[in-house]
Amino acid sequence: MVNLRGADRRNAENLSDFVETTGKQLLLTPTRARNTRPRGIAMFGFAGLISVIIGGGLAYIAERYPARVDLLQTVGGLLLIAGFGLVGWSWPTVV
Repeated sequence: MVNLRGADRRNAENLSDFVETTGKQLLLTPTRARNTRPRGIAMFGFAGLISVIIGGGLAYIAERYPARVDLLQTVGGLLLIAGFGLVGWSWPTVV
């Protein structure tokens, strides 16, 4: 093990990698993978939430338009199902 002092010790403590020394060799081993979450999938989850909100709103106000009740309820229900599917699919990535 190498004994570090002063500025070298502070720099070594600031490293996010685990430093292991064996003799004269210095091995850097990463402690965790960085940026492993794809950010695009989280946007699908956000789109799913918007779809759920719009679908719920359509299903709720469908009764105000008697001529189009069936169509509005069908579209609202499809948006709800698709939105919950998108949220469920992206949930493991977001969490």
